[in-house]
Amino acid sequence: MVTDPTLDDINEPSPSTSSASHQIETPIVVSLCDSVDVIIQDEPGNSIQSSSSTSTVSTARTAQQLQIKDAFRKISSYSEGGSRSAKITNAIMYMICRDLLPLSHVEDQGFRFLMKVTAPLYTVPSRRKITLMIDEKYELLVNVYKIKLFNTDNVTLTADIWTESLNTKSFMGVTMHYLQETHLVSATIGVIELKESHSSENISKVLLSTCNEWNIEAHKVTAVVTDNAANMVKGIHYAFSRKKHLPCFAHTLNLVPIKAIELTKGLPEMISQIKSIVTWFKHSVQGADMLRKVQMESGRSEGNVLKLKQDIPTRWNSCFYMLDQFLKLKDCLTVVLIKFPQAPPMLTAFQLEEVKEVIELLKPIESISKELSGSSYVTCSKIIPLVNCLEAHIEATNPTLQMSCNLKKNLQDEVQKRFGKTEGVSLLAQATLLDPRFKKIHFRDPLCCSQAIKSVASTMREYQSEDETAIGTSLEAMESQQQGDKFDLWHHHKQLVAKKMGTSQTEGGNLFPGNSPTQSGADSAMTTESAKCKTSPDSTIAYI
Repeated sequence: MVTDPTLDDINEPSPSTSSASHQIETPIVVSLCDSVDVIIQDEPGNSIQSSSSTSTVSTARTAQQLQIKDAFRKISSYSEGGSRSAKITNAIMYMICRDLLPLSHVEDQGFRFLMKVTAPLYTVPSRRKITLMIDEKYELLVNVYKIKLFNTDNVTLTADIWTESLNTKSFMGVTMHYLQETHLVSATIGVIELKESHSSENISKVLLSTCNEWNIEAHKVTAVVTDNAANMVKGIHYAFSRKKHLPCFAHTLNLVPIKAIELTKGLPEMISQIKSIVTWFKHSVQGADMLRKVQMESGRSEGNVLKLKQDIPTRWNSCFYMLDQFLKLKDCLTVVLIKFPQAPPMLTAFQLEEVKEVIELLKPIESISKELSGSSYVTCSKIIPLVNCLEAHIEATNPTLQMSCNLKKNLQDEVQKRFGKTEGVSLLAQATLLDPRFKKIHFRDPLCCSQAIKSVASTMREYQSEDETAIGTSLEAMESQQQGDKFDLWHHHKQLVAKKMGTSQTEGGNLFPGNSPTQSGADSAMTTESAKCKTSPDSTIAYI
């Protein structure tokens, strides 16, 4: 183990070695603290000899100490402005910013004790000093990002407005996303207080001002993702253009179960009854203690005891998580609630069956929300396939109870209402078409597919280049988020791929280039538009 040197390490004398045949009478014991920057080497010529025996026990380990000039050089590196001091300070600033810690963390007793143990020669900066240093580091990184963004051709923005309830102030958060070589880069470029009304004109001004501050030219903005609020949508239209606005798919998806549950007779009342039970356990110490005790008596260890989850309207999928956890604890809840007369009544066996079928209907929506929550991989090309898979999963469910059947119909109606025209969104259609996992498999509207092929062909003519780069993405990478989950979100996609494979093999074609079953793809027969692209003089246009 190599750590930072201490004064004891530097003042410790080195062992005497008068001759090559010198034998060490006492073994050298090197503790964790004394091993600082000390190189331990095996010396086959040296051995440890016992006072009562002349036999060789083992090879000796001699410690070679640093030279005095090197030791003092390392000591000076911990002074202000030294190399090691700068590295530690940068690491502390990164920790505070990355983990959203308070600036006063550097003055906490536990943190100072940690630094005293790990680097006793380092002087921990005060709260005031670390604040100034973070400001300086911010200004430096801002200039670095401005240069990168100036040299970037395409940038995507996301924006949202929220209200800080304590001081009743509104803020707009803006993040930017761009491709650096083959890596996606994301960063928050603004949290701006909105001191004027939330009109579309003011929103567009804030967005344009933020872009100008970061050297992001308007024509470089490929898309802006926001919620479906009318002022946000119109503000994007004013600032950029109508075609550059993309509604947040996850936000729209969250509206599907909310509206479907409201329209399902009897379901809101049953969910309210479950919420009242959860609320009672949250407020009753005796009830919570007994629930924990009953679980442990049934065989659960203390670390695996489950807790009830509350439904929060502003948190996605919270209703699903509440129902799912409630169903897992139904037996323990029955035992506890029957002992408290003042507690809300437990659900009947029939109602629990209804809850079970409701969970099965809502599970695909929760899985899609998790699938689209990544920031290190592309999600735009997954939207059309996921909508297709969602419809297939809902259709494949076979509820037996009337409430669940009504919920299924309402979910299908809401999905069709909100995502029925998704294939007509040019950016989504092009992204899906260019993704080697999907291509044309999930397109149901031939006209939308044809228009997407036209757009891709036109874009490739504009950005024709001699360097051609093929980027393949495996299906295993797509499924890495779902390992260990019995629910297979992409089951419908796999069925479509298998169907295409069977058709292609029957016709003697090769569906998967390079014999890779993970690169699911195009139809064997070319559409009229793709044939035009392939036979055009522009030979750089790839067959899609």
